[in-house]
Parts: sequence; structure tokens; C-alpha cells
Amino acid sequence: MTDGDPAGYIRDAVPPLDLRLHAAEPWEPLIAAALRAHEPPTRALEPLEYLDTGSKAVLFDCEDGPFYVKGAQSGRGVIADQIVGKLGAALGAPVATVRLVHVSPELVQRHHDLCFFRPGVSHGSMKIPNLSDGLDIRETHRSENRSRFARLAVLYGLCVPADRQYMYENVPASLVHSVDHGLFFPRRDQWCACDLDESLEVALDEEFMAACEFTEDEVQAAMTALQGVGESEIAAAVAAPHEGWGLTMTDRAELARFLGRRRDKMLVKYLTP
Repeated sequence: MTDGDPAGYIRDAVPPLDLRLHAAEPWEPLIAAALRAHEPPTRALEPLEYLDTGSKAVLFDCEDGPFYVKGAQSGRGVIADQIVGKLGAALGAPVATVRLVHVSPELVQRHHDLCFFRPGVSHGSMKIPNLSDGLDIRETHRSENRSRFARLAVLYGLCVPADRQYMYENVPASLVHSVDHGLFFPRRDQWCACDLDESLEVALDEEFMAACEFTEDEVQAAMTALQGVGESEIAAAVAAPHEGWGLTMTDRAELARFLGRRRDKMLVKYLTP
């Protein structure tokens, strides 16, 4: 414990962890294998709702259910949306299921209100029913939310979050969900591989830490979940964006190294040996 760490979350010395040494990992073969194993995109059938947002997302009825879809007009943020969504799922954090969604030119042509939407393979985030917007961190006293917030603190700490968006279930309880992660890399949606600076501070997200005042047991449970995010999960996450979105293998490998290093540093910092 240190004066700047009154709760005792940070380890006083580096524990003897058997870390995976992501910095030296040959990521390209793992990512290539994950690309070959890609789940095919689900198909958009009909538009259901047009969202008045900067990304101009559209709620589509799809073969696999309703998805909020961002097309190519949404820019580079869809890359982070896919990666952070997959990473969050691997961590067990409360994030929406993300998928690639194919929006056909014929569908766009049939609906005049879709004239702005660029057809093709797009980012999709499955609709979670019965949610209300919440711009703040709340309902932290609910036992059902404690582990959810702790895992979000890990996810946000691994990334460089901006434009935080939380939503809460109306029934049966006010369970928290984190949505819309398009601005979760350095320089928001203008990032490139050179922005993935490994010297950036790594810590559990301070906003969740301040609002939730996690116990040591809650932090350790979240660290145990992080231990389960290995090379294959990171490779699958960075392989998730569609190959037509301009993300090179070099970009994917740098993202994997960036996330892998940050994962290891977080475990060294917080996990009790």
C-alpha cells in the first residue's frame, strides 16, 4: 500500500506472475487464423429506426435479430466499436453483442431515408431491450451491478475511453450496460498505429473506481476475469473489423501488442499473487 493508494489496490512489488509476454508474441499468425474463422455477417432485412446521432446509426431488423448499425459513413470509429465490443465480451463485461452486418445496395435503394447510408459490411451492435439512457455512473449499491462495474473498470482501463455512454435496464433491475465504443483508442476516431503508445498509463478506470469504491475482493475477481483474456481472445478481437475497412495486418498486430502489453501491466499492478 502507498500514500497514493489508500485502498491498497496496487501491489507494492511486482508479483511473480507467469505473464504471456505479449510484446514478443508473433501476433500475425494468430490474427490470420482468427480472420479465417470469421463468423459471416448477418443480413439486414428492413430499417426500424433512424437515430439522430453523429454516427447516423440505424436500427435494422436483421436475420439474427435487431441491430444498431453504423455504415462506412461513420468513419474509423467502427473499428474500435468492433474490437472493444469483442474484448468486453471476452472479459465478461456488460457490453452489447457486436456483429458484422451486411446492408445491401438494394435495401438502401428501396428506402429513401437510407440515402445517406453506404451499403456493404457494417458494424452492428445488438439491441438490448428495455434500456434507459444514463449519462452518469449510478446504481452502484446494487449487488448485481458491482461485478459489472468492476469489469467495465478493467475494460476502460485497457483502452483510452472518450464519449462514455452507459445505459440501464428498466426491468427487472437497473443493470448497467456500456455501449458505443467508437472513441476508445488514442486520438478518438483519428487514431493510427503510431498513436498506440505503450508508455500511456495503465490503471483501473478512475471514474469507476471513485464512484464504486470497490473492495479488494471485487478488484481481484475482475483481475481473475482479465487473466482469462489471452492471446486468442485478443487476436479474435483485433480480427473482428471487416477487411474492407482499411485496417492492415500491421495495424491489427500493433493493436494486439498495445492491448496485450496493457493487459499484462494491469495484472502486474493489481493481481494478488
